[in-house]
Amino acid sequence: MGFLNNLLKREARKIVSGVLDEVVDSVTDNIRDSVRENKNSSSATVSANSTAKAAASSVDEAEEDCCGEVAVVERRIEKVVSEEWGDRIEIRKNISSSEMGAEAGALDYTYGLYNNGIPVAMIIILDYPDDYWCKRTRLAKEACGRQSVGYVHFITRLPNRTGYIREQLKEIVHI
Repeated sequence: MGFLNNLLKREARKIVSGVLDEVVDSVTDNIRDSVRENKNSSSATVSANSTAKAAASSVDEAEEDCCGEVAVVERRIEKVVSEEWGDRIEIRKNISSSEMGAEAGALDYTYGLYNNGIPVAMIIILDYPDDYWCKRTRLAKEACGRQSVGYVHFITRLPNRTGYIREQLKEIVHI
């Protein structure tokens, strides 16, 4: 009976895994298409946007897309952390995944948020939309889950406005 149970469990996992792979592929394709459409539509409206920006006396960086710039996302994360938590949260940069007990090959964290030296949340900034489901990213995320530490990633090709970053961090940081 144990052999039959194991065989059924294995087959069920294969089916679920296949369905999940199809869903992830579909979502990835949709994101990739949206990014391409956004680039195409943004290049067609560059002159209209330039005119609108020139008319505005000041443009709030928080409302602008980051357009693949890691430095912009990093500034926004640092700004949100300092505004929301001030001195209660210490922000550290370039945290080794081994600090969270991740398996070998896991992606290192771009930022770690600490409260009294204890990790509260880990953040990874990814360059490409497909990177969020690769094995290295999953290993880093799973390590946070095992340690009950919040995890979030931001993809630089997506807008990552300050409001969005604030919402995501508030969901995972509980102090």
